Amino acid sequence: MAYVRVWLLLIHAACTPALALQSDQAKSFSSAQRSGSDSVGACDSDDYEGPSVAAILGWATKAGIQHRHFHDYSNTAVRAVIAAHDVPPKTAVVNLPRNLALSIVMGQKSPFPSLVPEDIWKSCGENVKLALVLLRKAKRGQDSPWQLWIESLPHEVATLMHWSDKELQQLQLDSTPAEKEFYDQIKQQLADITDDYRRLQSTPLVSDLDISLEDLIWASDMVTSRSFVFPKQEAWWSPLAVGTAVVVAGLAFKAPFINRWQYSSQISAGCRYAFTACMAAAFFQNKYSTEGSHQVALLPVIDLLNHNSTSQGELQASRFSSSLRAVSGPHGFVAGQEVTHSYGDKSNEMLLQFYGFVEMDNINDMYMADMYEWTKQRHNVSEDRWHFLESDPLVMQELHQAELKKSGWSDAVIESLRYLFASEQETEAGSALDPLQWFQALFKYREIPNVMTAWKQELSEKTEQQVFQVLHGFCSHVIASKPTTLEADKKQLEQLGASTANNDKSRLALQYRITKKELLQSCVWQYDPAQMAP
Repeated sequence: MAYVRVWLLLIHAACTPALALQSDQAKSFSSAQRSGSDSVGACDSDDYEGPSVAAILGWATKAGIQHRHFHDYSNTAVRAVIAAHDVPPKTAVVNLPRNLALSIVMGQKSPFPSLVPEDIWKSCGENVKLALVLLRKAKRGQDSPWQLWIESLPHEVATLMHWSDKELQQLQLDSTPAEKEFYDQIKQQLADITDDYRRLQSTPLVSDLDISLEDLIWASDMVTSRSFVFPKQEAWWSPLAVGTAVVVAGLAFKAPFINRWQYSSQISAGCRYAFTACMAAAFFQNKYSTEGSHQVALLPVIDLLNHNSTSQGELQASRFSSSLRAVSGPHGFVAGQEVTHSYGDKSNEMLLQFYGFVEMDNINDMYMADMYEWTKQRHNVSEDRWHFLESDPLVMQELHQAELKKSGWSDAVIESLRYLFASEQETEAGSALDPLQWFQALFKYREIPNVMTAWKQELSEKTEQQVFQVLHGFCSHVIASKPTTLEADKKQLEQLGASTANNDKSRLALQYRITKKELLQSCVWQYDPAQMAP
């Protein structure tokens, strides 16, 4: 029976909730909405004149999208929905049939080869592919079943690729190589879409439907700011489906009334072999395969839910279900409370670049820096110790992409710096893990022991002080390099008050600068070496 338990665990992994994603492979994907009283999102322009939320909900009801727990609570500048009554925890606030999601399967062939040849389709990014599907539906006008929802999409999104060089300068992205790299990514985003459009100009889709570069940029904005990635629905011949049938058959042939049949033992053994093959195929498909196993989709009505980083709601997309469900978090919603959703762990860089807003109290915000270059250029450390760290790609990645969050620098950065500045005695003691350290790594830190495990605990006061000096010095340097102070930025934002729109670029730039400087300032206070003085 052990194999049955293993199979149930694998099915559970395949049915885990799907969240809005933004991986390095599919950077543009996630859900994005608009701002509300306790939520964030400044995607819509204030002169929005599309269909009302009430009209969208009416269309959704006729189309078969279930949403009985909330109603419209919009005003002239913000679109939002609030709970019509108390919503219990883990309740589906939206139930969307998969066939009403505007989607593509990642890695699929061109859905309209006569309009976009396969070679050109394959050369486009996944966000542009879904944008082409959206444009084709939009150009159908009233013949498209999604037309009213398409008309409700914002006319523009204040994402960074629409900012001029002068406007981007307000973000003050010139203090570190990581900041400059972020600036280059912003400029490259529009260039990539323009390159895709040049290739698409020779296709019938662009010429017959009269699709302009501005159309493609708009559709790409819609995809990058409001799409989800989730597992596609399994067909009956998929490894998970076949494996489940094999397990059921294997159990059936062990039943007493069938077990007496002379071939039952052979069939039961065959089911075990078939199960092993299906389990291996399902595992590798679920863990390693992205192309062909996941969908990228725009989800009507679900995209009405505004973002709140503290919301623990989730999108459930089981491989065996024909519907997608937006589920409330563990606390649910009380009547009159805005119904919100979370995109996942998105920093303000990602929110501003792909969604067009900044969340001032973003619990997932971070400041990224290259602590390898900073430390190596400014601190005298033995080359042997650098070579040791450089031999581990994972450690180097953590140092090159060091993350400063509200709780402080990542553990990997602290551990690496402790190793670099440890005394000879501390280095010798940490070179071999004793059984107690193995036990701590497995049960306290919940990880396989590795070369950095010994540096998780604080060392001597001198070593800790040197670590603090590196971190404190970096943050102080970045703060001092900025043309304006945190206090001046806060005062300027306060002076703006309600005189400008939520998506005003000067307001967004101030909000972005403030959130980053607050992180840096917290680092200066937290890692001040003076506080360790005897």
